Amino acid sequence: MNPLVIEQTRKGSQFGMQRHRVLLLADTKLNEKGQLEPKMSRYIVLHYNLQGHQIGISISRSIRAKHPELAGNYLTGNAMAAILDHYLKDIEAFCEQFSEPFEQLFGKPPKVFIEETEAHLATAVLEFRH
Repeated sequence: MNPLVIEQTRKGSQFGMQRHRVLLLADTKLNEKGQLEPKMSRYIVLHYNLQGHQIGISISRSIRAKHPELAGNYLTGNAMAAILDHYLKDIEAFCEQFSEPFEQLFGKPPKVFIEETEAHLATAVLEFRH
């Protein structure tokens, strides 16, 4: 089982489409077997549809509390891009801890994926700030 996959919904959801949810950032802890596992006190979850298109992110209350300008815990568009950009180094560090399951999901190692994402987000964040 992939520790990054939170949910795979095959039928319609509250968002009106089939989707997957994947953990991009979380605190971690060692379980009773000494294995690293996500802890859901601070998290960012990516939502994407079955065609592989991202549809938004969910953030924990602890992250939202640090960003009172946000309208809610579910973000799309420029607000999503700004949060991803802000936490990109934390996301990279988290995903590197789970590099094999990450590569199984996204087809690339976390470092390569993050570098490509960083270039893309730079443009979106600039647009959001103007």
